Amino acid sequence: MKKILYAPVDSEMDLHYLEFKQNFYHLYPLLQKHFELLWDCCQFWALSFRSKLPTCGNNTNNYIEHSFGILKDI
Repeated sequence: MKKILYAPVDSEMDLHYLEFKQNFYHLYPLLQKHFELLWDCCQFWALSFRSKLPTCGNNTNNYIEHSFGILKDI
């Protein structure tokens, strides 16, 4: 997940996502459903889409914090 989140370009992010799917989707079917919903809006949380924004070194937002909170609770 961390490799996907912090990938500097879209193509690298896609490669990490494919690796993630191959390694974990068959083990955790609920993870597949959850992450496919997240993937639909990856432009809001992936660093590769935020690289041109003036973030002043702070690359988090409430959406990311909430998503990681859910993953930690599970």
